Amino acid sequence: MKLQDNDLGAIGGELIGAALKQNKTLKHLKISENELKSEGAEHILKAGGALESLDLGKNYISAKSGPAIKAYVENNPYLKKLNLEFNELMAKGIEPLTKVLFEIFSK
Repeated sequence: MKLQDNDLGAIGGELIGAALKQNKTLKHLKISENELKSEGAEHILKAGGALESLDLGKNYISAKSGPAIKAYVENNPYLKKLNLEFNELMAKGIEPLTKVLFEIFSK
């Protein structure tokens, strides 16, 4: 599903997150350029689901979402692609994710 560049904001992220909790068939979600910010992105990340690819690029996601990103990667065995480009994660935001990646890569 492609929903990029629709100015959904945090409320849209919350609505999509609620829908994803019921998801059993959707495999790809492109939701870049929607100004989700951390609040909206975290609703989507916490929903979990069986997505193989998730595009959250250009959504003003900040470092505070690092733990939610880490949990999403840890708890989604189907995930093959996660796009977080052009956000505001900084080193502090990706630090939790790098710990998970080291664990995955060392298997």
